[in-house]
Amino acid sequence: MLADEFGASIIPVRESLRQLEAEGLVQITPRRGAFVVSLTVDEVREVYRVREVLEAFATKEAVSALTAEDLEEMDALLVEMGQVASSDTSETWSRLNQTWHFKLYGGAQLPLLMQFISTLWDRCRLTSHVYARDVSHRSRSNEDHNRIMAAVHAGEANLAAEIIATHVRNAMDDILDQNLVEQPAEPSA
Repeated sequence: MLADEFGASIIPVRESLRQLEAEGLVQITPRRGAFVVSLTVDEVREVYRVREVLEAFATKEAVSALTAEDLEEMDALLVEMGQVASSDTSETWSRLNQTWHFKLYGGAQLPLLMQFISTLWDRCRLTSHVYARDVSHRSRSNEDHNRIMAAVHAGEANLAAEIIATHVRNAMDDILDQNLVEQPAEPSA
């Protein structure tokens, strides 16, 4: 039992599992337990297609609103991501990656939009951590991030949004190509 394993009371464990279920990350089955949800190919496509639109919109809205301090922080995050991109662990890079993206989107100052994007990122967490383990993916992402930042610094909102959309679409394609999601069951004859 999780509560015993972590030396915790059952109430916070139950509440945590319910929160994970509400976020679509866990499925609770009565008298059987809680199970990590696996995304299907169709779900990955849907989540990433919605992310593509929302994140491009957030980027376009953010470019003119980002402050010099925001840009400086984002540039520093890119340097850090570059330094850890080729290391053996992906956790630090994944955390920096999300921080960078959310700093960019947060510039739009649209809290509801940020909530939607955050929910979608939570859904993607099931595949993105596995995907981020690939050093070549981290390297390609960093190249995209640098191109996005160049457009942001130049005040080219449409270009930055276009690159973000392509960046998200490429991530989806790579995840599907690497078979990191459940394939639909074959129909029985």
